Amino acid sequence: MMLGTSFASVSIIMTSSIFGIPISGTHTVVGAIIGASLATAGKDSVDWSHLLTVVLSWFVSPVVAGIISGLLFIILCILTLDPNSFKARCGGPNCRLLSLSIVAGATNMFQAFLLLSLVQNDLAPSDPNVDE
Repeated sequence: MMLGTSFASVSIIMTSSIFGIPISGTHTVVGAIIGASLATAGKDSVDWSHLLTVVLSWFVSPVVAGIISGLLFIILCILTLDPNSFKARCGGPNCRLLSLSIVAGATNMFQAFLLLSLVQNDLAPSDPNVDE
């Protein structure tokens, strides 16, 4: 099953790349796994409610990410690029540089948190009752 899934995914991704069609590798792999499951074990082998959650996340996550990105961009521009915003409070460019440093530090801490949570999930012992 995995060989067929991998071959189908690579074929679609390479063909799309040759013709310049934008495509998501994640979407392709999920589709290939569903197709292989349907072909080998039938429609009862797919958890359709879980699949609905995955498909909904494909549509919701870009919208939410766009909103968060836009808000962060506006906040950063106000904090770091507008020379008048901090003049009255702390006296100019030093405060703007401090604001940028704080934002960069918070971003690095968030990235470290994400990486550590990924590592922790990979190192967690698996459930012995679940067949792999």
